[in-house]
Amino acid sequence: MNAPGPRLEDAEGTPRRLVGSVLAASLILALGGCAVTEEERLSRGGDRYELAAIEDLHRKDMAAARNGDLEDLVSLWSEEAVAMPPRGPMVAGKSAIRRMIEGNLAQLVDFEVVEYVLDFEEVEIFGDHAVEYGTYRGTYRSKADGATVRGRGKLMRVLERQPDGTWLVARSIWNEDESKPSDPPKGEPAACRGDAGGGAPRCRFFPSVFRRSKCLEY
Repeated sequence: MNAPGPRLEDAEGTPRRLVGSVLAASLILALGGCAVTEEERLSRGGDRYELAAIEDLHRKDMAAARNGDLEDLVSLWSEEAVAMPPRGPMVAGKSAIRRMIEGNLAQLVDFEVVEYVLDFEEVEIFGDHAVEYGTYRGTYRSKADGATVRGRGKLMRVLERQPDGTWLVARSIWNEDESKPSDPPKGEPAACRGDAGGGAPRCRFFPSVFRRSKCLEY
């Protein structure tokens, strides 16, 4: 992921936009594994250490999307996480989020995930919480005929630092840009092809849930 580098403000203890080499910070992160105290965190590089841990979450996020692994997807969320998908009710708690992901993966069974990219514009740290916003994009290919669907959207998330120094998604809200199949599959309903008089279809792409609906109209 080639996200723009966030910035660092001067005042100690205030929200800070992170900078520094993610590669170097990843080496610092590799030293961890047990519960991390504040003293240890600062000794390992402070904000750069946190940035490395958050970047690790981003990498796991994108890998889980491409692999479609239920357990990996669920593991991205904290126990009391809340998901706020577009045009739907809030989904509160890890168990409910698991059920949501299971349903979303069921809708992806006939598709191969070709690409899934998260690109965050900014990350700000507030103690044990972080706020980030950015964009996502995905490409999906039909296993039946090779037709592809591309989608993109915007998201904002609140992350929560865990006792071991890792970060999980605590709150996530997103909305997708209008998308349509780039190569409409044969036999697809007219409304899904966008030639039924109703304009282009609206297909759902859910970050950290990774859902591509079968061209539902809503």
